[in-house]
Amino acid sequence: MTTTEADTRENGQVYEDHALELTRYATVLVGPDDAPDIVTDAVLNAFASPNWRRVENRRAYLFRSVLNHANSFHRSGSRRRRREALSIVRDQPLRSRPDGGSHSINLATGVATRLTGAISGTL
Repeated sequence: MTTTEADTRENGQVYEDHALELTRYATVLVGPDDAPDIVTDAVLNAFASPNWRRVENRRAYLFRSVLNHANSFHRSGSRRRRREALSIVRDQPLRSRPDGGSHSINLATGVATRLTGAISGTL
């Protein structure tokens, strides 16, 4: 399916009609720094959808698209933070026990403590 010049004009008008309120909504969901990118991605994906021409309530469709992109943004950020936390845990040496005892319990406790600290940002 090709996009005609009329479709492009219509999509431009839809964007102009809803961009400000979509950006406000995205700002609540992801913050002011990432909101414009979320809106742009969501709107472009909506326009590219094969269902777009059949959508009756385009405003609602765009709001749902922004919500879905914001959720995806948070999931990818969460996965990134988890990967970074695990990387921090792997790169830090375990402290040795002063009494020279077994490290099996300390190993599990140390890893859990560092992982929790890394995820919460206290390391």
